[in-house]
Amino acid sequence: AVAMGVDPNGEALAAVSSGSGSVFVYGQDEGGLDGWGLLTTLTKADASGDGSSTWGNALALEGGYLLVGDQEYDKKLTNLDNPEGRADVFQMGVTGADWTYLQELEVGDRKLNNFGAAVDIANDCATSMAGGGPCWAVVGAPGADFDSYGASDEYVAIYDLSTAPSSSSALGWTAKWQNQDFKALIGDDPNLGAAVAIDGTFSAFRSTTVS
Repeated sequence: AVAMGVDPNGEALAAVSSGSGSVFVYGQDEGGLDGWGLLTTLTKADASGDGSSTWGNALALEGGYLLVGDQEYDKKLTNLDNPEGRADVFQMGVTGADWTYLQELEVGDRKLNNFGAAVDIANDCATSMAGGGPCWAVVGAPGADFDSYGASDEYVAIYDLSTAPSSSSALGWTAKWQNQDFKALIGDDPNLGAAVAIDGTFSAFRSTTVS
């Protein structure tokens, strides 16, 4: 996965996952003018240390925040065929070489199957926050099955990262749309949230079957 964004200082950054649990953060001028260079490397050990080998399968980078998806994570290691998934939030310090882990995103107490398969952060995040506004982020969970009877409960969840705490208290979702909310329009879509995008107050969710 690859993500590009602009930090609060106006500097261009890029995040690239290794595919095996590491995320590399690059700065546009780290190697000289327009000479991209490595700023730092983050791993699941920098988060809770409890991620899977797919930590970084989805990335979003904007406004001084880095969102890392891990759709194969399963906390109890009992449901590896349809794992819970997770998404971790990091906040940039003074420079793009300094990142602090804030927390894992949560959506109530329901199963989060494949939560973190897709993530995005609005590209106006830094500008919005400078004016006291929100920093919207979206996470897709295309494998969710809340009732365990095969019903399609896939969903996407929206968060305001500007309210992210520096403590261990939970950053709750602001809004959530399940497959059932769109059923009248697109039918029973088993892959809602396989891809997501958000820009300002507009969001889009794509499945592997219907967009």
